[in-house]
Amino acid sequence: MLDHTEDIDSDIVRRPEYLKVIFVLPLVQSASDIDLDVEEKKISLRFPSADSIQSNNKQNNSNKQQQQQQHQQTNLIYKADVNLPYPIRVDDAQAKFDTRKKELELQLPTQPDYEKQLQIKKEREMKRQLERQQIEQQEQEEREEYEKEMKQKQEQQEQEEKIRLQQEEQQRKQKEQKEAQLREEKEKQEKEQKQRLEKEKQEKELRIRQEKERKAKIVDEQRRIIIKLIER
Repeated sequence: MLDHTEDIDSDIVRRPEYLKVIFVLPLVQSASDIDLDVEEKKISLRFPSADSIQSNNKQNNSNKQQQQQQHQQTNLIYKADVNLPYPIRVDDAQAKFDTRKKELELQLPTQPDYEKQLQIKKEREMKRQLERQQIEQQEQEEREEYEKEMKQKQEQQEQEEKIRLQQEEQQRKQKEQKEAQLREEKEKQEKEQKQRLEKEKQEKELRIRQEKERKAKIVDEQRRIIIKLIER
């Protein structure tokens, strides 16, 4: 027995659209020799049929009860009672007998399983909701991870910027200290040079004054000598 379904989710089992039942009957010559009874949940097959038995015995009895009794009393070659897994639409059932293969093929459309379809729809909706929740949770985790990375990156950038500013401030202070030292050295040199020039000036003035005093003493000494000579 074969069943046929549409493409559905792999984790959901649905009722097939129809059932296919194949009977292999190598001794049957014609479909009219088969007694086939198709019910909503069961298939019954008998061979030979009651009609073929009556035809072989050349009896023309129209009493259906006698036909059934004769059918039951006859040794059947083929007898099959198949319970179907799903209720079928009996009026839409189709039968085809392949005389070459000696196979009787039945196409049995199943009845819609509204309760099962509702359950499947509910399960699918729950599955979609779970998938949405998982996607939202994953997106939330990715967003939090991204925000965490961005925060760490921002903190790292701020730390690097802080270090850079500290280095620049330190370099600026070092530069100012160096410039101050250069100014102090320059002022010191200028002061020393000024003091040296002042000292040289004072020494020069002292030498000039001493030279004048020496010359004045010489003149005075010469004058005294001349006076003494005159007095003699």
